[in-house]
Amino acid sequence: MKYRVAIEHIATKRFLSIEPHNKNKLALHGSFHPDMSVFEVHERRESKLMGFKNICTGTWLGQSSLGSVLCSARVFGRNEEWELDDDIMTQTKLLCASANWGNGGWLEVDADGRRESFAIGNYDVEAKQKAAIWSILVLNNDG
Repeated sequence: MKYRVAIEHIATKRFLSIEPHNKNKLALHGSFHPDMSVFEVHERRESKLMGFKNICTGTWLGQSSLGSVLCSARVFGRNEEWELDDDIMTQTKLLCASANWGNGGWLEVDADGRRESFAIGNYDVEAKQKAAIWSILVLNNDG
């Protein structure tokens, strides 16, 4: 583990969190929760790829076999590898490295009022422009 973080969706000022009643599902919560909103960051030694492990469930943020975004994997596999846009944590887009047959795909959020949906888009310039912007807030450096 490198450190623990909270992942804030900049457009809505809400935190990426697991749902309290369905802990595999993701949501944007208006307030920070010390368990559901905290992820450990792990990095692959051989690359810039990282994984986000929720501390409440011990599961990894990733892409399902059907392409949806969830937090259900028990191991840090290929579908749970992410990359930051230009390695800038305060204002970044997230790329799911395994999406689109290994070409990657940008994380998109459709936040309509109190509901939101998450999707992995394409990897091209147009998809990158549509991708959500996040702030990765380091909570500690104890890793």
